[in-house]
Amino acid sequence: MLITTSLGQLLPRSRSILSSLGERARLHPVVVFLLLGLSLTPSQASQLKEAQVSQVIKDVKLLPAQAAPRPASVKDQVRDGTAVRTGVESRAELIFTDQTLARLGANTIFSFNEGTRNLDLGGGAMLLRVPKNAGGAQINTAAVSAAITGTTVMIEYHPDAYIKFIILEGTGRIFRRGQVGESVLLHAGQMLIVNPNGKGLPDPVDVDLDRLIKTSLLINGFPPLPSDSLIAREINAQTTEKSAGGLIATNLVIFGRGTIVSLLDPTQTNIVNQANSTESRQAMLSPTATPTVTPTVTPTVTPTLTPTVTPTLTPTVTPTVTPSVTPSKYGTPPVITSPNPYIITNKTTIQTDPAITTNGQTDYGKIYRGPTQDGVPAAYLFGTTSAFDTAIGFDLTFEDVNLLPLAVFKFSALDITGNPSITIPAGGTPNLALISVGDITSGPPGGILTFTGLNSLLLATQDGSITLGSEISFQNIPSLAFYARGSNSDLTLSSDILGVSTSTSLIAQRNVNVDGNSLDSQTLEVIAGANINIGVNSPVTITGSEASLLIPNSGGGNISGNATITLNPAGNLTLNGANGLSLTIDNSGGGSIGGSAQISLNTADLTAGSLNVFINNRDGGSIGSFADVVCNILGNLTITGDATIGTSNRNDGLGGGTMGTDSTVTVQANSISVGGLLSGFVSANAGGSIGNVGLLQFNTTGDIHSGGGTLLLVQSTAFNVIPGPFIAPGFIGSDALLTVTAADLTSDVFIDAEVGEASGQIGGNAALNLNITGAITAPDILFFVGGQAGQIGGDATLAVNAGSISAANTDYSLIGNANGGNITGNASLNIGVTGAITAPDVEFFLGNGAGQIGGNASMVVNAGSISASTTGPFFQIVNPNSGSIGGSATIDVTAASVSGNQLFVAILNSVNDGTPNGTIASNATINFNLSGTSTIATDATFQVNGSDSAGSAAININGGTYNVGGTFTGFMDGSGTMTFTNATINADTIKASVFGANGTLRIGGGTLAADTTLELYAPGSNGQLNFTSNVTLGGNSAKILTANSLTIFNNVVVTIGGSNPADVFTNSANYTGFGGNGTTSGTFAGAGANNPQPLNSAPPFSPSRFAPVATSRKATGLAINVSSTDQLLSLLDGAAPGPGGKIVIPASRSTSDVETSSRMNAAVRVKTDRGAVGTRTASSLPAKHLPQ
Repeated sequence: MLITTSLGQLLPRSRSILSSLGERARLHPVVVFLLLGLSLTPSQASQLKEAQVSQVIKDVKLLPAQAAPRPASVKDQVRDGTAVRTGVESRAELIFTDQTLARLGANTIFSFNEGTRNLDLGGGAMLLRVPKNAGGAQINTAAVSAAITGTTVMIEYHPDAYIKFIILEGTGRIFRRGQVGESVLLHAGQMLIVNPNGKGLPDPVDVDLDRLIKTSLLINGFPPLPSDSLIAREINAQTTEKSAGGLIATNLVIFGRGTIVSLLDPTQTNIVNQANSTESRQAMLSPTATPTVTPTVTPTVTPTLTPTVTPTLTPTVTPTVTPSVTPSKYGTPPVITSPNPYIITNKTTIQTDPAITTNGQTDYGKIYRGPTQDGVPAAYLFGTTSAFDTAIGFDLTFEDVNLLPLAVFKFSALDITGNPSITIPAGGTPNLALISVGDITSGPPGGILTFTGLNSLLLATQDGSITLGSEISFQNIPSLAFYARGSNSDLTLSSDILGVSTSTSLIAQRNVNVDGNSLDSQTLEVIAGANINIGVNSPVTITGSEASLLIPNSGGGNISGNATITLNPAGNLTLNGANGLSLTIDNSGGGSIGGSAQISLNTADLTAGSLNVFINNRDGGSIGSFADVVCNILGNLTITGDATIGTSNRNDGLGGGTMGTDSTVTVQANSISVGGLLSGFVSANAGGSIGNVGLLQFNTTGDIHSGGGTLLLVQSTAFNVIPGPFIAPGFIGSDALLTVTAADLTSDVFIDAEVGEASGQIGGNAALNLNITGAITAPDILFFVGGQAGQIGGDATLAVNAGSISAANTDYSLIGNANGGNITGNASLNIGVTGAITAPDVEFFLGNGAGQIGGNASMVVNAGSISASTTGPFFQIVNPNSGSIGGSATIDVTAASVSGNQLFVAILNSVNDGTPNGTIASNATINFNLSGTSTIATDATFQVNGSDSAGSAAININGGTYNVGGTFTGFMDGSGTMTFTNATINADTIKASVFGANGTLRIGGGTLAADTTLELYAPGSNGQLNFTSNVTLGGNSAKILTANSLTIFNNVVVTIGGSNPADVFTNSANYTGFGGNGTTSGTFAGAGANNPQPLNSAPPFSPSRFAPVATSRKATGLAINVSSTDQLLSLLDGAAPGPGGKIVIPASRSTSDVETSSRMNAAVRVKTDRGAVGTRTASSLPAKHLPQ
């Protein structure tokens, strides 16, 4: 006979009970007594001394005899005198030292007697498993006890109510306490229901173990039982017996706790008739039973569910019999196993109270109320919470109160072929979850699924895939979610999602595949464990406000193959919500991807509130192959807020991430317009590692504009915050490349483009290339390559080509290699601008203080005009403190006009700070080519300092007119050649000096006119002052010509302006007239010259002869001012001043995101022992940006 039962609240769904066709025989009472005594003899079993709490669910308390109750915790010890009590919807598990296991259900009190093998159930329900060879155990209730050994049993007992015993495997002896010999032997699969106030014991019935095991909360939600295999064997035995007809379903059910009996299906009374008509069943009827009537069963069955049925029992059940009790709607959802798969059609009705009916069969679900009452959502719906559940924040979803309560139905498998009718009763919930243990599929006839009236619908699998075809579509469901759970589970969706939808979530633990459909939702969320493919085979139309595609693999996640996100929407994609579009592979925190990581976005126009395209491999992430981001926008890219596009291996405390080969980011569009910050990056900062090439490139045929700043970075620095500290060197194994191609490159705040390796390493070339056909415009502009103490295995190249460059504040182009930095190849800074370079502060800088450049160091600037209204323009190659340049060092500037507050052009092997000079193996050359006019408000300085540390040195000032309000200085502290060719210079003071033993000062044409002083010095032992073409030394100033040899070439006339002749100090006056030796035909004209005096009578090249430098940052006197972007000045902080001079380092403000002090700016003022040099004042760079 087949009845359905439950073990109190622990068995929330109906279970089938089977009655054997044969009668069970009882053992003789004397034999029973002997067996009980034998199984519990202490000499044959270890005593129960203590247990340990192994699992706690919700409210579990320990009740010590001599102390107040306290919450139980895992690993708590339980001994004699301490009871365990569980609260509402709570559970616990205890394991004794001999591996005896006890699980307690809700509202249960349990204790045991130390030194015995007796356990007491004071009330509630429990599962007890006693291992074989561990000795027996006796479970005591108020009136009835059970003796078991090597057995797994379930017991339910409530005071003044019936007692239920079920044997899952093994055998157990049930006996009344105080009544010797009154016992029943239960076998596996049998249940006994005992009236505690009655006499005698009824016969057992057989319970459907398969349904019981699948739905009991004493099984689900706990680890597997050690006796699972034995229970499975008993289930197989029952299945065989049912197939052979030895066990027949009764259609009777006991819902919930207690023993009230109802019909499972009132229309199937023939099953009961068949069972009751059997000969063996009639033989079991007791003619002495008293017919106690219950409201749910005909008056022929007593509530004890024993075969004590009155002789009036007929073989038919009257049509008036109906179930009086429906299942409790709370508790763990049971699995609807039949049909399998369960088919939802357009004739299916779903009531969210909850009940579901298809083809006349009604099954029941449960109501999930929330974590407080029913535990965390994942464990409630799926039995356990998986790592992937946690990674996607599944449980956090239900913090939204609008999604609760939730009506839940759970199936073995589910097939959706039509649109069900939804009924939401008064007070019912509009939220529905359809959960399948296995797969969810769709099939014909299909149609539009509206699930009318629902607020939210969740379709999820416990361990299976979801495959929904184009024959169905979902429409007007406010909140719709699909979750294909399980390590090998995919979500494949070809169904349209249409109408008014607030949010749609597409989630799969392995792959999400969406093709050829429409996704219409205000918010679209797509999450996959490995791959997201949207529109790969057929484009997908996406309509909404926001879309997020995520592969969460952080915190130790592992993807053995590739991780890819591919988004190919049909036509234009518009997502104007604040969060816009986000595509992220999160492999941070120790995540591992065995293959490659790739994000590919391909669309026509993309318009979004914000854009995030990011491969996050920070904090110890590992990607075995390449990491690639491709944004291929065939139209325009328009972002209202921020746009963040990149890859990062940054170490934030758990170690740097690693990428096995290349890391590339490519953005292609007709134009790019970003209202906020435009950030593109490839990062190996703070110990990150990129095995091969690091590449960032933006290519547009139109403009690139940002409203909040443009930050483009390729980096392998040793830092993760500003201003540090040092973490670990970053590493890019081969080239680090940043390329931008556009018509105009503009920003309302700043443009910062950098290839940096401060204290890190780039194995190949480090190159920043900007090819802008139009204008580069922003308030602050910084282009930077290198960093302090870093290593570049090839060339360091900064190349900017543009129609014009304009900044409201600063325009800096810098290569840095200071403090132990090493550039194996060449360091080249190349600026080509057809129009104007304009900013209040314009600086071009190549720093190699205490660094090494294996090849050449060159700075080439070509522009229509260069203008700096407050600071600069500055052009510098700085190589002090044992810096080494293996080839030549060249500054080559060509412009029609140059104007500014102060012009400073210098190659500095020394800054006179007491540290050793740097060296240049070949030439140190400055070429300044001016075709128009240069207007400088204060000073103009051209100098090579430490020129004797170069193979040769030259300063060539070619053409143009210089109008200088202060001092025009040409200075070379050692040997070399300074040449003025057809240059017209008008200044308050002009000083040109080459101090080396073999120094040459050459004047070839033009005019040098000074109002106060004009000094031309070449005082070295072989020093030469040569006039090679006609020249005018004009102005009313004193004119002092000093050289070991002063030569006016044949047919050359030097015209002295003003009323006073020039003073000449020389040992060899090679000219005609004015005291010359007549060796050449060259001569003086105008005011002429005084007869030459000996060189040793020349006045010193002294600061006292110069006006104060006109800048608020400088004191009166002559000085060398050096800007160091490679922490040169942080060294000078601790340096001793030079003889008679001092060092001044004002506060600085730098702009890089990483290099700490790698681009610090300050003024270095050093008075030389030879007299002074004019100089520049350092300025402030824009604020630093956070390392990526």
